[in-house]
Amino acid sequence: PNKVYDYIQMGMPVITNDHPGLIDEVQTNKVGICIPSVDKYHIQNAVENIENKKIYANITVPIRRRYSWENQENGYIQLFS
Repeated sequence: PNKVYDYIQMGMPVITNDHPGLIDEVQTNKVGICIPSVDKYHIQNAVENIENKKIYANITVPIRRRYSWENQENGYIQLFS
């Protein structure tokens, strides 16, 4: 799942499985597509949706900041303290 955030930091839309935690992050923020299974049909459909809906435009500076290490660091430190 960390790769999802790496891709967002690079401004790249993501295609991921439909795990509940990923659905919340990816689809709610409209930064990619969650697919029910990894097969040719679902991947092709996801790529077409990303292009047609211009999902890459949703990966704005505020979204990138939200998922940056600098913004997440304190939460992790508190979690592990």
